[in-house]
Amino acid sequence: MKGNGTVKYKGVTLDLVFDAEAVIPGLWTLSNGDPGYPSEGGEFYIEEIWIDGQNCSDLLEPFFKDIAEIYLTTFRL
Repeated sequence: MKGNGTVKYKGVTLDLVFDAEAVIPGLWTLSNGDPGYPSEGGEFYIEEIWIDGQNCSDLLEPFFKDIAEIYLTTFRL
């Protein structure tokens, strides 16, 4: 799922363009006692970061992981 969002990082408002994949929950054990299956998905990728209409993706790429964690703890997908 493609999406847009806004997050504050170190006091600066960032506009994000991202791609997110929903989590498909796993199951430890099936009702008949057989082993279940693991969870799948749950990926989140920042594609672009904009500040005041300027694409700053190249400059902020080293911080994508930190920014994604802040966004994901603030908003549920």
